[in-house]
Amino acid sequence: MDLFPLKHPRRWLTIADKLSIVDEYNDTNATLRDLAEKYNIAHSTISKWVKKRDKMIEFEDPFARKLRNSNFIEQNSETLPMIMKRRTSEKKLVKKLLKRNTSLTEENEKLKTQNETLKEKISDSKEEKSRKPKKEDKNAFYVYLQDLTSRKKEKIKIKDNATVEELKRKIFKKIPSESERLIFTLQELNDSHKRISQYNVKNLSTIMMI
Repeated sequence: MDLFPLKHPRRWLTIADKLSIVDEYNDTNATLRDLAEKYNIAHSTISKWVKKRDKMIEFEDPFARKLRNSNFIEQNSETLPMIMKRRTSEKKLVKKLLKRNTSLTEENEKLKTQNETLKEKISDSKEEKSRKPKKEDKNAFYVYLQDLTSRKKEKIKIKDNATVEELKRKIFKKIPSESERLIFTLQELNDSHKRISQYNVKNLSTIMMI
């Protein structure tokens, strides 16, 4: 299996790759021709790398230097293409993560705008509800109550089909008084089961408490 393509081999080689080939030449019995056949590189270029080895080390990146010093490449001859593949895969992964991050930020922005529009709609609907006039109960009307002892006059809302008992309960909740008798047009509302409409009590009528 060829490690590098025949055309333009130098484009595929980093400083770390060149140094690993030089180290293989120095540490093993392989000749320049053997290495040239193995990596599809001219033996003259490898001999140049051998001469310039010390200068090349100065420009080597720390990751590759650490890898070379740990003798990782020397132990396995196929580690060089594996490293190159890993670097390319890492770059691809970083690009994917960046794309995903940008898409997530865009989705978050969309969700924020949607939430804001929903909040505005809810607030608008609440305002509209508050502006709408409340529906008045058609069957209800107001009655004035006057206490003869305290001379107080109160206004109470009650339904037209309410009984005298219900009227008394409403009165004593609002006006705590010792008066128990209700008089309307010189007529006492004494039957608690009767409706107030039967006593001819109408809207804005005044009922006396004695």
